[in-house]
Amino acid sequence: MDVSRLMDVLKTEYGIENEKQFDEAVRESAGINLGIFTMPLERRQNGTYDSEIRAACQ
Repeated sequence: MDVSRLMDVLKTEYGIENEKQFDEAVRESAGINLGIFTMPLERRQNGTYDSEIRAACQ
């Protein structure tokens, strides 16, 4: 995706028309929880994952 296409998407989907509005939107965002990518999953002896652990990661 080139810059002009990205700017079109930001304008259409989020009403962001310039860099200042983009910076404000980023500052006001809640962020991204990356915990799902760092939490280890444990396997049962039969090789399946525990359903409670999988549910916590979704």
